[in-house]
Amino acid sequence: MIKNTYIVPVVLLLMIPFMMFLSACNNTTNISTDSIGQLNYNYNNKHISVTLTNSESNTIKDMFNNKKLYFDEPSCGFDKNISIKFENDYYCIACDSCGVVKIGDKYFNISNSDRSKIEEIFRKYGGNFPCV
Repeated sequence: MIKNTYIVPVVLLLMIPFMMFLSACNNTTNISTDSIGQLNYNYNNKHISVTLTNSESNTIKDMFNNKKLYFDEPSCGFDKNISIKFENDYYCIACDSCGVVKIGDKYFNISNSDRSKIEEIFRKYGGNFPCV
């Protein structure tokens, strides 16, 4: 009987750090629903910094939210100067034609169709790809 009394608290004490670890390892993207994107394009003597429309921001959030993040070092070039910023996070668009986006030190993939939509939004404000 005494052993059972110790087993439950010990298991609970072991579970708490494990659950904290899992919650700290956020492996998907999550952009706040009420945040508005800031497009940045500083390349080849073009210095563009514009606030996206609500519609454009929602389009990008739909593309980027709930994407699985991974560590890697893809050969695509990334730069905060070619990015879309939501709150304090820079979503760096690959400067070539790769369907990869960098956030912090992690990456996620987007479809060719989503990549085309992003390029279209950048073109609207004067940004062009590739920019390597």
